[in-house]
Amino acid sequence: MHYKRKKQDMFMYRNLYAGKRKRRDVKPGYGLTKIFVFCIIAGLMFLTVYENGRIMRKLLSEPSDGSFWGETAKESGERKIRIVLDAGHGGKDTGSFYGGMYEKDIDYMVVRDMQKFLESMGAEVILSRDENDFATEYERIKTANSKKADLFVSIHCGCGREDVGMPGMECYYAGDGSLGMEYADALAEALRQEASIKCSGAGRRDFYVLKNADMPAVLVKLGSLYDPDDRRKLEEASYREQVSRKLAESIMQLFYK
Repeated sequence: MHYKRKKQDMFMYRNLYAGKRKRRDVKPGYGLTKIFVFCIIAGLMFLTVYENGRIMRKLLSEPSDGSFWGETAKESGERKIRIVLDAGHGGKDTGSFYGGMYEKDIDYMVVRDMQKFLESMGAEVILSRDENDFATEYERIKTANSKKADLFVSIHCGCGREDVGMPGMECYYAGDGSLGMEYADALAEALRQEASIKCSGAGRRDFYVLKNADMPAVLVKLGSLYDPDDRRKLEEASYREQVSRKLAESIMQLFYK
């Protein structure tokens, strides 16, 4: 009996000793590892909350129309500004002409230059007609409305001999108090800042393409082919490019101030 009890005691002490050895086998760095992992997770959660808060503060501070002033569409991640450029006349409709110069050709060349500059600035540009196609006014404005454009700009030259002697460029809008009026005023003011460009300002004309547009719409008259000074300038590719660049820059400033 005594022998059995002694043997049981030996087994008990041996198991107790083994248990102690098992606890001492735990790696000493295990607790530090858990703390390190916890710190990383907590840091990531903090950064996520901070970044979400920063984005929300930025969104709340932006203008109500959703545009990101001071950034291009590409930088802000927003949809590109969509502009429909309308080269007046075309095809069988030559518009005004003098000698071998036709308004439809001048209008289209300026529009193509504007397209080049606007696209380089991050805008999406849609043309209302191809180089020598004819399109009715209804078709032109239908294109702009169906594409849900942000701006419609129609390019023309003076269409009558009554334009002779008048300052070259003009900007037109339809309706008073419209956004189109503000845009026409802004474009005219920008053009007047160029010493080599004559612009008499902005005025109201209820042209079909202006009053039927679902978006702000401006018609720009480049000058008159019947006026010797205007005709000489419009014959020069460098002048047309200068006008196109200035119009493109001024248009983008309407959206990204």
